[in-house]
Amino acid sequence: MFKVLLVGLAVVIGATWARADARQECLQDGDADLRIRGCSELISRDGRDPLAHHKRGNAYRDKGDLDRAIADYTKAIEIDPQYGHAYYNRGIVHMDRSEYDHAIADHTRVIEIKPQDAHAYNKRGYAYGKKGEYDRAIADFTRAIEINPQEDDFYRNRGYAYAAKPDHIRAIADFTKVIEINPQDAEAYHHRGYAYGRKGENDSAIADFSRAIEINSQDPEAYHHRGYAYGRKGEDDRAIADFTRAIEINSQDAKIYYNRGVAYEALKRGAEAISDFRRALSIIPRYELRGMR
Repeated sequence: MFKVLLVGLAVVIGATWARADARQECLQDGDADLRIRGCSELISRDGRDPLAHHKRGNAYRDKGDLDRAIADYTKAIEIDPQYGHAYYNRGIVHMDRSEYDHAIADHTRVIEIKPQDAHAYNKRGYAYGKKGEYDRAIADFTRAIEINPQEDDFYRNRGYAYAAKPDHIRAIADFTKVIEINPQDAEAYHHRGYAYGRKGENDSAIADFSRAIEINSQDPEAYHHRGYAYGRKGEDDRAIADFTRAIEINSQDAKIYYNRGVAYEALKRGAEAISDFRRALSIIPRYELRGMR
């Protein structure tokens, strides 16, 4: 009798340890396969565990298995219709799949559940922006900023939306705010420089592109856009130097060859201009070169 009790106790303890191990695997932030194994074990014991479905969905998303990720997030939501994190992460996967209306619907649901979730407004605004609905995007980014005015990404994304409208003055203001929050943000300098350039303020554009290059010297587009600004000023030698540096970093961008060709042409260096135009044409067809200046 005593032996039977001991065996039964061992079975109970073993099951408890196994359950604890599975939950630890499911909830940890490391190896995705390990997380899937642990969460799947929990789900096999209790298919109504929304956290296990959500966490397994996260692991599938990390592995790039977006169909299974969506299935798990959806199951978590079926079990708990107030599970804001599941809507939020399903919305991110819909964004990854360019399913912008679905992403908007999911982030709208997050906002209904948690009206002060600034990141949900930001994600929904980003989805509106991808659809070209810039006014709606700006409204959402603005609400996110009202909730959390110290998050630089919210200003950055609103700056992109303003630039796309285009409203370069407001875009410059937002990128300036990003720089105030994070003075080492090369991307913000780059995009502010681009907005200055679109306004015809070439010296300000060049200063911002130069600062972006100081922070990140391996960004070919910063050299490319600074070269373009030099070209607008008629400083074609400097333009060529920047285009050449951009090509050294990225030798497969037809626009850079094309613009360097234009600069060579302005300096009456016809052979070099033709060489660059031919290189551009070897990368993309002739008709796509229109509008690259």
